[in-house]
Amino acid sequence: MVQNMIKNIKQNLLKTFTIVFIITMIFLVWTAIFNNGSLFRELNIYVEIIGAIGFIALLWLIYKILNRIDERHLWIIVGFSFITIIILQLFFIRYFRVNPSWDFDVIIGGAKAISSGDKYLWSYFYERYPNNSGITLVLAFIYSFVRKFTTNNDIYLYVGYLLNIIMVNLSVYVIYKFSEEEFGKRFSALVSIFCIFVTPLYTYTTIVYTDTITAVFPILEFYLLYKALKTNSKKKWLYISVLGVLAAVGTILKTNILISFIAIVIICIFLLRNIDLLKSLIILLASFSIVMVVGKGIISERFPIKYEDAGFPYTHWIMMGLKNQGGYDGYDVNFTSDICKKQGKEAAEKANIEEIKNRLKNYGVKGYLNFLKEKISFTWGDGTYYAPNKLRRDPINTNNMQEYVIGEKNQAYIYLSQFVHIVILIGITISGVMSYKRYDVIKGIQICIFGVFLFLILWETRSRYLVCYLPLMIFCAMDGFNSIFKSVESKIILNDS
Repeated sequence: MVQNMIKNIKQNLLKTFTIVFIITMIFLVWTAIFNNGSLFRELNIYVEIIGAIGFIALLWLIYKILNRIDERHLWIIVGFSFITIIILQLFFIRYFRVNPSWDFDVIIGGAKAISSGDKYLWSYFYERYPNNSGITLVLAFIYSFVRKFTTNNDIYLYVGYLLNIIMVNLSVYVIYKFSEEEFGKRFSALVSIFCIFVTPLYTYTTIVYTDTITAVFPILEFYLLYKALKTNSKKKWLYISVLGVLAAVGTILKTNILISFIAIVIICIFLLRNIDLLKSLIILLASFSIVMVVGKGIISERFPIKYEDAGFPYTHWIMMGLKNQGGYDGYDVNFTSDICKKQGKEAAEKANIEEIKNRLKNYGVKGYLNFLKEKISFTWGDGTYYAPNKLRRDPINTNNMQEYVIGEKNQAYIYLSQFVHIVILIGITISGVMSYKRYDVIKGIQICIFGVFLFLILWETRSRYLVCYLPLMIFCAMDGFNSIFKSVESKIILNDS
């Protein structure tokens, strides 16, 4: 009796969440079409709508064609998709290499310095951004190995490109494998084709940063959870423990990855019961915590100060997220940095909180809502995920190909990126609608996406910050299209009969 009551409460809570999630996603679809901010080119609303509808129609057509192909031959299509993505990635390495700048430059430089024998990371890491220490030490480890074979300075960038390609393609493979097990071989072939059109999977190849390198972690975490829930053998606990380890590694490399782990803990509470729930949470939290402690210990050895004293207070990013469109602001960085140096981290935190209060007071309720509307547009309205901005920053050379991505002739690229982005958001919305009464891993993925939405409302933001969750978004979108395509197909068959 009590268990049934708890089960009903959990299901009703998930249904309530789903309604909120659907409303949020409808708003994001509206934002992507009607309030996208036009970061890199003015977009025609009617072209966006027709393009998105046309792209969905194309997916339906490919889906129907794939249903007629023998399953034994589907591997050819999947192989073609992966090869095409790799070719596009190599194309961007050939024509869109940039000289490292912003955080990208400091990470590459810091990694080279550690691999050359420096004991401590640069002051950038322990005075401002310790969150970038993990990826820097990983690169330093790789560079130390590479230095045994060559002293060519250019090799460091190419090693970064290779790491990007490996991690992005690994995330695409996990999307495909997850789709194959959940949707079947034919639809997973469609998923692999769809990934060809998701431009950030190759436009970010030459930008060696945490956005792409950590993109595999959220999707892999949920895939492991899916595997754990599908088995009753002892493998379940292996999947759960590996999940906790990978979540910690991802969080060490990029703090935002913590959102996916929190979402997994939440969905476990809703889906599991009794001893399974207790055991899963213990293994998850223990494996995650152990790796986090070890990781922070390794990083702290590279700081001349205590790890707890390193970096800006978290309030800095909340404060910065309340200005202009909620993105990076140099004045705010100098504001926090000056107080940290002169008065310490606690004083900077107090100053940040005071400034947060002032900005909220100055906005007022109506002003703050208008601000959030533009901030959400800045984050979720850009189908390129900010790639042109990064590719324009000091290209190593100039060539005619650049005109079609970062130059005056980039119309086709911008529109294609926007069409696909809108289709992803529509697919996620459909997934919410079609999974209203479902209680499985897809609900956890929706909780994660919603968590990312809430986090970027509060934090400093830009569309680039979605890249690390893009594979998870693609899978959720394809869940929506799988559900609606099969539903439409079954109705057509019933009408024909």
